[in-house]
Amino acid sequence: ADRRRRAAHPTRGCERASDGRTPRSSRGASAAAASPHFIGTPQIVKNPNFSLTANFKAAGLANLPTGAFLTSSGGTADLQCVNPGGNNPPPKRVDFGPLQGQTTNIQPRNGQITASATIGPPPLPSASQICPNPNWSVQLVSLTYENVVLHIQQNGVDILTFNFGNVDP
Repeated sequence: ADRRRRAAHPTRGCERASDGRTPRSSRGASAAAASPHFIGTPQIVKNPNFSLTANFKAAGLANLPTGAFLTSSGGTADLQCVNPGGNNPPPKRVDFGPLQGQTTNIQPRNGQITASATIGPPPLPSASQICPNPNWSVQLVSLTYENVVLHIQQNGVDILTFNFGNVDP
């Protein structure tokens, strides 16, 4: 058997093989840079109140404070004016502008987070704004969010995003 004597290198803190080669030392090696990525595919949930919730797991985030939120470029809502006598007019379609949900702040553990972020529902017109009679009520029939994006940020900068596209709860 080939036996090589190894002697400690006096200045580098690593071993030198008797043939003069210097192996790499794991001591003092810098950690790999964070590489943000989702673990699995983020899922979107349509809530009964017409809001949306994204559930996700991400890794490669280092241990920096992290924020997560959803945005939408806007969308449409179908609203039904409800007449107390039961003779309702056809629903009305209204547009709404860009939305941003509240930021969920998460402290990663070992560079990972498991969290959720919610958006909506958007502010919609009241009965006095869209119905023939201001004493009627308004029911939300359908709501479509356009270009829904999950944002994961550190230091106010997107480090990871996921685009759900248009979502119709």
